[in-house]
Amino acid sequence: MLALEAVVIVLVIRAARSPGWSDAHRFALAAGGLLVYCWEGFLTTARLHGVANFPEQVVWVVLTVALLVFTSTRLRHQTVQA
Repeated sequence: MLALEAVVIVLVIRAARSPGWSDAHRFALAAGGLLVYCWEGFLTTARLHGVANFPEQVVWVVLTVALLVFTSTRLRHQTVQA
């Protein structure tokens, strides 16, 4: 399993450094990872603590999505101006 993860990391790094990838591609990759992390956070919270901690998890997810929207907007404006 560790070997598979290492291969994926190497492939992603190589792809991200290629000339065909822009900041938007790298942002999409990072945003996808963050959103999966948020989703997995709900599952982990439910398994470990029950639904009592969901409100706290919702706050973190909302902050994460707000940060992603802010970054996406800035990136879009930066791309238009370039």
